[in-house]
Amino acid sequence: MNLKHALLLLLSWVALFPSSLWAQPTNSDYQRALRDYFAAEPAHCLGVKQWPVYSNAQDAPWITGRMQALVDAGLARETRQGENIVYEPEAEPMWCTADDLCFGRMELDRIITIEPVAQGMNAVYFTYRLTQLALWASNASLRFAFSEADNLIAGSTKTRYSATFRITKQGKLMLHSPPIPVELDF
Repeated sequence: MNLKHALLLLLSWVALFPSSLWAQPTNSDYQRALRDYFAAEPAHCLGVKQWPVYSNAQDAPWITGRMQALVDAGLARETRQGENIVYEPEAEPMWCTADDLCFGRMELDRIITIEPVAQGMNAVYFTYRLTQLALWASNASLRFAFSEADNLIAGSTKTRYSATFRITKQGKLMLHSPPIPVELDF
């Protein structure tokens, strides 16, 4: 067999391999994919969108507790109207375009590890950090009343998350399952 035929045979054999074997994403590719994902996500907010809020003695304690926490943080004011308490927003400039009190944005902190979960799919384990954190988000009453916000704030740079990516034949990353917490570690 001459060199020309051997080279042609080798090139034919290489062409049979899926292109994904040759184009494996790097750690930087995963970082870029996660940063792009978080950049497209909205800010994290408290979920208080309807104003004014009317409360009375028959309301669930958690509703009144959340409203009082907003008053304690300087984000709402209360007035009495008969037996009702009326809560109105105090700090309009802090409202996000979604008409909600947004306290920060989630971003990638660091990738811990990348593990294969199936052929052409990898799970990425990472930590996040909160940026653009509102000053009022440190208020103890508010963090107690809005435990979801407290979990995110306290878990910044500590809580491990995972996201699963599918690798296309061209070696590109496609998000298969969005980031979810692996554990709450704070």
